[in-house]
Amino acid sequence: IHSTYSYDGKNTIEEIADWAREELLDFVILTEHDNDFDRDKFTQFKTDCLRNSTGLLILPGIEYSFGVDRHIHINVFGVHEFIETDKALQTIPDFLLKVKSLGGYSILNHPKNILEEIAKVDLTHLSGIELWNTKSDFLYAPNPGVLNFIRSRCQSKSILATSDIHQIPIKAYAKVLVEANIDT
Repeated sequence: IHSTYSYDGKNTIEEIADWAREELLDFVILTEHDNDFDRDKFTQFKTDCLRNSTGLLILPGIEYSFGVDRHIHINVFGVHEFIETDKALQTIPDFLLKVKSLGGYSILNHPKNILEEIAKVDLTHLSGIELWNTKSDFLYAPNPGVLNFIRSRCQSKSILATSDIHQIPIKAYAKVLVEANIDT
């Protein structure tokens, strides 16, 4: 979920926490766009997540952007510091290694749009990959190109379906039900 810490998030962390408790969720992962984040803003973000975590786990994370057009997105959570990057495509392998060394979890988002661009990027230290996103892949899951990419490059990674919520309560985006296993 994106909160108002992101330029396109519509709800505060407090509103998201209240909604999540009403929905009886156990946890929420907030992955804010990195556009204007720095160490100080990340510290405040973590403080706000902790303050609103009564009866609910709120994990603070960042959606880091890479590439010329900043359209390669990697969600990171479980890291207790903001990681400075230069956004260049060739720095992704070192970035993923840094996340892993800090005990964090990294997810490659929306791969269907960037398969050619990341074809030669070393993803050894990537934790997971988004197979399906209820916002951008709503009617077309799973994407055949993404499935082939996972089969060829990401077999040992976690495969995720995500909701990419920018405003609550959009219940169709909030709950992902898996009806069958996907053989990779």
